[in-house]
Amino acid sequence: MRLFIRLFVGIFLVQLALYGMAAAFHGDHPALYLVIIPAIWIAMVVGGVHSAGILSFVIGIAVTALFYALLAWVVVVGVKFVRSETSKPESGQR
Repeated sequence: MRLFIRLFVGIFLVQLALYGMAAAFHGDHPALYLVIIPAIWIAMVVGGVHSAGILSFVIGIAVTALFYALLAWVVVVGVKFVRSETSKPESGQR
């Protein structure tokens, strides 16, 4: 659970930084928008296209960060499982 909370907070902060960079550079670097596009869509659904306020902004980032943290947590747990399975010695060897 600690890993999931750290991933959530880390991804939340990364998304805030990406929002800031996307706002500062506008359309100059479209790759900045790739990770935050789901957050923008969620914010528009929550607050409406024209009335997206601070609450929809925070909800959009939080939901997207939650999804990305869950995805990263599954990957980390999967990698740990695979590494533990491959590091076990064979039953016939010493």
